[in-house]
Amino acid sequence: MVTIEEDFTLSPNPTIDLLFINTKIKSCKLNIIDISGRVIYTTNGNQSTELDTSPLTQGTYLLTLKTDNTIIRRNFQKAN
Repeated sequence: MVTIEEDFTLSPNPTIDLLFINTKIKSCKLNIIDISGRVIYTTNGNQSTELDTSPLTQGTYLLTLKTDNTIIRRNFQKAN
């Protein structure tokens, strides 16, 4: 798999409850990974996806967006 950084936005960052993901990619798999490297949430995404982060504890997380030939990684902060 090739890692390519493409334009996409995460907002708001830091987030309290909802994280909005906007991208030009029409279909993808989204993973939230905690600081110890565990995948704690997985879902399918599209050009405009909303994730409920309210169950997460305060801290730094990694969001990965995966397609057949692309992996995009972004950090985000969960606040209380």
